[in-house]
Amino acid sequence: FSSRRRHTRCSRDWSSDVCSSDLRFYAYGVSGGTYASGNYWIFPSTIVNSGSYNTSNGKFTAPVAGTYLFFHSNIAGTAADVYRYFLYKNGSLFSTSQHRVDLNASGTEYGTNGSKITMMTLAKDDYVQVFWYSDSGTNASYPFSNDTSNEYCIFGGYLLG
Repeated sequence: FSSRRRHTRCSRDWSSDVCSSDLRFYAYGVSGGTYASGNYWIFPSTIVNSGSYNTSNGKFTAPVAGTYLFFHSNIAGTAADVYRYFLYKNGSLFSTSQHRVDLNASGTEYGTNGSKITMMTLAKDDYVQVFWYSDSGTNASYPFSNDTSNEYCIFGGYLLG
């Protein structure tokens, strides 16, 4: 029999003591029903939020420097197109690695869900958002306008250390 002690990294700055176990968020939903191609995705609801994810603009802002793990999942719209989702850091593309959904649809069914996991190092006050576009400029429309219970579309993350 052995006991294990959980280690948690804490960071001290002028404003607060923040521990890695405290920095996490899980946001979801669709706000407005239609998202124009070439924009940031806004997830209007949260299950967990340490206060660093903004449900109004879709930004996670790092309260402390460190390495963070992010995940996001989206469903494509109902039009036949290629839908691409990226993580942006401070308003710029973080990596060309993408979550891509190809859809050959008749206009009534949705593409399959997919997910993407990304690790990145952030400085204090860096921010991260999900940016998306479709190859043909098709807007992503969802039948449940302002559906805050829709968990097909999620964005989350936490501080690793």
